[in-house]
Amino acid sequence: MRENEWYPPQTLTCPLCQSDRISLIPLRGKDQSWFARIDCHRCGEQAFFQLDLPISQSFDELDWDNLKESILQGLQIEWREWVSLKKRHLYRHSPRSPIRGKWLSVFLMVAMVFGTLFFLMDRYHLLGVVLENISARQQVIENFARKLAHLPCFSDQMLEKIQTIPVLYTPESVYHHNKIQYGETGFYWGEYQIKIHRSNFWFYGGPKKSLLIETLIHEYRHRASPWLGHNARFYELVQKDTRCALRYWD
Repeated sequence: MRENEWYPPQTLTCPLCQSDRISLIPLRGKDQSWFARIDCHRCGEQAFFQLDLPISQSFDELDWDNLKESILQGLQIEWREWVSLKKRHLYRHSPRSPIRGKWLSVFLMVAMVFGTLFFLMDRYHLLGVVLENISARQQVIENFARKLAHLPCFSDQMLEKIQTIPVLYTPESVYHHNKIQYGETGFYWGEYQIKIHRSNFWFYGGPKKSLLIETLIHEYRHRASPWLGHNARFYELVQKDTRCALRYWD
């Protein structure tokens, strides 16, 4: 039941916006205990606390002038603690920045749309649906091979393979037994060659630098050390040479 309203309590300020435009409304519960509802007329912050007042007395019987100062001090402390608790657990982001939240939602939506399109285009590219400039990609591969030959990372046997074995870009399917192929090495058209698949390139034509370097080194290592096959030593040498090439690349 609402007993009375005291507005404004001059010593009470809102912990959220520091306004002193405050309404304090004393209320009685079913057991005649006292409560206070506090409303900030600037930011809308509200709070509800129980008051330590005699249950038997009505509002008019209370010695409000003597009780007011101690009650308001206690309410101010409790209100500040309550707002601090809400800030820690409810206000993860400022409740007064709807524009920031709106733009964040727009950004996330745009990022999801473009991310999905990028993934789909990359899948279509691997399937050969997206058009590709074969001669331009061949030129990129040759440039990479020439640059590898000038890096201080390889044994004489590896350098000899890099300088002598032809490397060509192939528009053949990158899928073989449900696995993506990156490179192949063997006899093609009666000549030892290395084939590089489109999986080493982005769909818009740019090379996946680290992957293309590793693929080339992988295939050159097969030719320099054919007895290794795909054992642990083979992958150890490929990773060692790849790390070195990336370190000196730029």
